[in-house]
Amino acid sequence: MLPAFGAMTAAGGLFLFLWYRTVVSLPAAEQPLFIRPAAFKWGVPALALVLFVTGVFLLGTVRLRLAWVAAGAAALAVVLVLKFDRYSAEIRVIHDRYRSLRQANPQTEEIEVLFHTARWRYPSWTHDRLVELVAGKDIQSLILLMLINENKINPISDWELYRALKVKIARTTRTTQAGSIRGAAVRNLVVLCFLLAFLPSRYGLWAQAPSAGKPDAVEIPRYLELTPRFGTGGQPSENGLRSLVLRGYQAVINLRTAQEGADLDGEEKVVKEIGLQYFNIPVPVSAPRDDQALEFLNLMEELKDRKVFVHCASASRVGALMMIQRALKDGVPLDKAEEEASQIGLRSDILLQFARDFVQRHKKD
Repeated sequence: MLPAFGAMTAAGGLFLFLWYRTVVSLPAAEQPLFIRPAAFKWGVPALALVLFVTGVFLLGTVRLRLAWVAAGAAALAVVLVLKFDRYSAEIRVIHDRYRSLRQANPQTEEIEVLFHTARWRYPSWTHDRLVELVAGKDIQSLILLMLINENKINPISDWELYRALKVKIARTTRTTQAGSIRGAAVRNLVVLCFLLAFLPSRYGLWAQAPSAGKPDAVEIPRYLELTPRFGTGGQPSENGLRSLVLRGYQAVINLRTAQEGADLDGEEKVVKEIGLQYFNIPVPVSAPRDDQALEFLNLMEELKDRKVFVHCASASRVGALMMIQRALKDGVPLDKAEEEASQIGLRSDILLQFARDFVQRHKKD
């Protein structure tokens, strides 16, 4: 009798706690869509309470087998809510990340937004593997594929779960308005029943949706992204620096010097705060030295598997060093590298001549 009573009490109490944590205590905008109808929101805990009271009554009449059944039903209810919340939280986290990227970069092509969403989810994956993952997909099919990969779901043997996840993902990505699902409590209960006893994901009950809203407009003078590997520009504002993470950058190279009044320490702090690597090669405004150009080439080689943003004050020094990089390391013809340098922001004849001479001295025969 005591084990049954203890199991039932623990299951009922845990269920009510989870329900409060998942439903009642969250703001409406953060609640999973399926719990917003009031009948469902308060009906399920009422059902759990009925199970608990029934179990106590059965224990009091010494009907132990039925008491065990009641305790098992309460425990099953806990498992049901917990596992469904894990999938719901995971879907919500991925979609909110995608939506924040889309809002911050409204002109960006869809495949690039999907690429950065996948890079955020799988930071250790190579560029080619991420491109292969997002190719030919929309956000719904990308989320479904991530759930399948992460939770070892087999679309054939786990067909009911697979179908239920498709319904849940479609509803989550289609709208976040509570009014769009009024009257859907019964359908959601059916979906909920399909999600029993499957492997959990790394996004558990306590997972929270990303809080990043739409950032301020990107403030990077002469911003240019010639290739998927690197971008260039003049001195970014703090908001411009923070926007780099949304564009998929992983490292920043600053070519400015302290003598020109640049706040090198402040920039380094911001860049590292958002999780990017920071490097400073202090190139004089007049012209770089050979050792600085070589240092830049070596650094770009070290960062060849990362997306890099390079800047100075006006992008002129950047243009000169990127011209050298493109001509010597990337196999771009010198005349084409000069055109790109002009696009980047190279305006100084002295810097242009330095870049030409350096390429001539170091090019392979």
